[in-house]
Amino acid sequence: MDMSVMKAVTPLTIDVVTISFPICYINTIHVSLLCNFSLLLASKWLLMLIIKCYSVVEIGK
Repeated sequence: MDMSVMKAVTPLTIDVVTISFPICYINTIHVSLLCNFSLLLASKWLLMLIIKCYSVVEIGK
């Protein structure tokens, strides 16, 4: 194969692999990360809400 053709095809192949591989592979990681992250955010928000309610109740006494 000619070098210029190789140079033209290689980035394309790399692009396809780089795009399709992470989509298959990272998707599972990404989804679990996203779930964990949203759970983390939700629990943090819930914790803040509990603390806020608790402090309001404590001050209200």
